[in-house]
Amino acid sequence: MIDRGQKGMSDLAIRCRDLVRRYDNLIVLENFSLEVRKGEFVALLGASGCGKTTTLRLIAGFDRPDSGSIDIAGRRVAGPGTFVPPERRRVGMVFQEYALFPHLTVAGNAGYGLRRAPDRERRVRETLELVGLDGLGERMPHELSGGQQQRVALARALAPQPDVILLDEPFSNLDAALRVRLRTEVRAILQQAGATTIFVTHDQAEALSLADRVAVMEGGRVIQVASPEVLYRLPATREIAEFVGEANFIPGEAGGDRASCALGEIPLPLCRPAHGPVDVMLRPEWLEARPAPEGKAVVIRRLYFGHDQLMEVRTGGGLTLQVRLGPHDAFEPGERVDLVVTHPAVAYPRESKGATPRT
Repeated sequence: MIDRGQKGMSDLAIRCRDLVRRYDNLIVLENFSLEVRKGEFVALLGASGCGKTTTLRLIAGFDRPDSGSIDIAGRRVAGPGTFVPPERRRVGMVFQEYALFPHLTVAGNAGYGLRRAPDRERRVRETLELVGLDGLGERMPHELSGGQQQRVALARALAPQPDVILLDEPFSNLDAALRVRLRTEVRAILQQAGATTIFVTHDQAEALSLADRVAVMEGGRVIQVASPEVLYRLPATREIAEFVGEANFIPGEAGGDRASCALGEIPLPLCRPAHGPVDVMLRPEWLEARPAPEGKAVVIRRLYFGHDQLMEVRTGGGLTLQVRLGPHDAFEPGERVDLVVTHPAVAYPRESKGATPRT
């Protein structure tokens, strides 16, 4: 599924068409297609082994596709009879391990791709200032914190002013608090630089919070491209719904824009009607729990996270459901509640669990 947007081909920074990559008998990418607009921040999201890093390697030129084509800034860089080497693609890459040169200073690392540029010193100085490392140019990589090393890697990628920046899970080696802070700062730096970025991650929260659009990959293919809001509210398949956040599934019967299930008759989005036997998907925050001595559900457990809490309840029919609560709600195990649906559900055909919902 390719979201082409409303703009023309001249607005595209990257265009991948029907890429295939095999290693011996293993197909890593199969008919992979994706378009990224200039200045856009796109996340490739998927489980390990789905082909995310291979995609970056093909775009960067570190690997060749077996078939298909890649265009960068309107120029064919890979395809039948065409292969432009990495150093001529105007692509900057930030690796998971940063890959800094230990014998070079911060300035030396940042200016590595500018060795023949007449304005090298000025560009290095501007880039280090952009990434918040002004005044640290003479430091060595081992003298820096993990977050500072990450910024040096980003500066090295940005200094040559490439058409595209590729980030391969660059925050995975950082502790949780630093990861959250740094990824927000890196996003702001890339926005300020006007960079077109593809960001690889298996972290759903990272993808949803950072990207303009998220491309979900499975089995070497893109199976949905959408804004974070659309991806979360209207997952194309049941598998995506389960992968991107928590999801409750309730057997039901759909008839167009409504579905009947154990929680009553629930509205479906007008853009995603369904018919026949379905599994109704409800996010935990789309349910509200109300105290009721004769309620039809009982609280099983509650997980408190500070900013919110996740409660597990069991209905009289034996369904176990998750309900997301605010930080101040207080329900105890054994307490009876009634459940109220506060948001339209999404329905998936029960006879074809992973199929795209009928329209």
